[in-house]
Amino acid sequence: WVQVLAFVVPLVIAGLWMWQENERWRGVKIYKTAFDYELAYAEIGVLKSQVYVAQAYDNGFQVEKDPAKAVEWYKKAAAQSHAEAQYQLGRHYLNGEGIAKDEKAAFVWVQRSAFKDYPQGLLLTGQMLCEGRGVEANCTRGIDLIRKAAEAGLPEAQSEWARRLEAGEGVSKDLTEAYVFYALA
Repeated sequence: WVQVLAFVVPLVIAGLWMWQENERWRGVKIYKTAFDYELAYAEIGVLKSQVYVAQAYDNGFQVEKDPAKAVEWYKKAAAQSHAEAQYQLGRHYLNGEGIAKDEKAAFVWVQRSAFKDYPQGLLLTGQMLCEGRGVEANCTRGIDLIRKAAEAGLPEAQSEWARRLEAGEGVSKDLTEAYVFYALA
């Protein structure tokens, strides 16, 4: 028994000491996540990293969800003409997430992404034009953008376009084409 005790007692003492040390370091980050690396690059102006950081704050990925910080990073990327960042910034302005609600600013940013043929930007710009949100209503132009987004393969736009074709809303009624776009969506 003496040999067993001589072996076990130091193990127990070492285990208790290590547990105590571990408690002292609980919550201390000893590794870097992908977010940490991307944040470092974003801070020096790397465009794709700025978008990654904005999306991380927007979705709460590897960091606490913070719409205000997401908007801050989307602004930096949008200023460098990144289409998705422009769309997301417009969406935040439209919904008032992390920034004061402003439909005119929303339209400006979403339209900039539409100019780059970004499908979500085309769809939202078209919808805003048809509804007259943030801009004077011009459903003819709006429907053209919705059609363009549908033809680019965006499922939400295909559903919207098919619904309009089926109802004859702003376009001539065409059930065959509506069926095709519903099937694609």
